[in-house]
Amino acid sequence: MSSVTTRFDQQMMSRAEVASVLAMVAHFRGQAPGEADVRAWRLALAGYGVGECHAAVLAAGKLTDRITPAEIIGRVKAARRLTEARTPRRRITDNDRALFAAAGRRGIAAVYAAAGWTRADSSRATEALGHACPACGALPGITCRRTARLRNGGRETRELLSRVHPSRLADVTTTPGATA
Repeated sequence: MSSVTTRFDQQMMSRAEVASVLAMVAHFRGQAPGEADVRAWRLALAGYGVGECHAAVLAAGKLTDRITPAEIIGRVKAARRLTEARTPRRRITDNDRALFAAAGRRGIAAVYAAAGWTRADSSRATEALGHACPACGALPGITCRRTARLRNGGRETRELLSRVHPSRLADVTTTPGATA
């Protein structure tokens, strides 16, 4: 749908979309639509989607050859009411959210177990992110650069899982209780 809105703040179909709806109507009517029809139907069908209108034209075309915007709107509204009636409405509570999160964690753990993978303990890496990196100079809270050049001419590559340099992890383990 195009981004044009009416004065009622309803989304309008583009001229091409309305023309496609009118082409379907013309199939049942046997009469080609004019430019005035496109303009009038575009205003009349503001707020309705092209897919909904196509479905309404197909349903109405089985019963009558006289299809009007009012007929389409009535069928779209009836379809929306039917969908709304079938859709269960239940508010999600905080307890539900906790249950969903726990189920997600169980599911991920089951996938890891089935694949034979082990999850790395992220607590050390999280603690390391609270300190500056001695290798690349990354500030607290920022992950390390991929490779850091050391003063002795060597290079230090960050760990794949934790995304911090080993010297940053070692710095955290050698200075217990240190905070950023």
